[in-house]
Amino acid sequence: MSRLTRRRESEELGEPEILPMMNVLFMLVMVLMGMSAFLPIGVIEVQAPQLGGSGGAASAKPDLNLTIMILKSGINLSVGGAMLRGEAGPLFPAIEKGGRQTYDFDALAAKLEQIKLQYPGEKRVIIMADPDTIYDDITHVMDAARISRTGQIMFDEVAFVPGIME
Repeated sequence: MSRLTRRRESEELGEPEILPMMNVLFMLVMVLMGMSAFLPIGVIEVQAPQLGGSGGAASAKPDLNLTIMILKSGINLSVGGAMLRGEAGPLFPAIEKGGRQTYDFDALAAKLEQIKLQYPGEKRVIIMADPDTIYDDITHVMDAARISRTGQIMFDEVAFVPGIME
């Protein structure tokens, strides 16, 4: 019988050593927390479109209702319901730069500065984008509308609207 008891004792498994695994997991958590400090986080404030009117009294000057439409062929502007167009299509046609189709954001910023001079109290802008528009182009348009070339804040309340009007 002593043989059987020895065999059973040798077949039993001992407790697993979990301390090395805990050390590895702790170091992994610390490395991930350290790496997260170097990740850039950007926040772009966006407002959803509102239904209904403002509810206030009608102002003497009509609303600007500035709309920027990002199309495949270029960028159009709509001011007060009137479409601003170029001679042969969009106001700011798409340009070829570095083997990629892009837009003239500097010309857009200059035009938006002219509009801001006419409507200094207006802060809202509506952006409509073609479904195939790259997100980077949308952020460039938002940057052109938000801050002037001199650093003044222009149209910093952005609303996105689905659909394109050509």
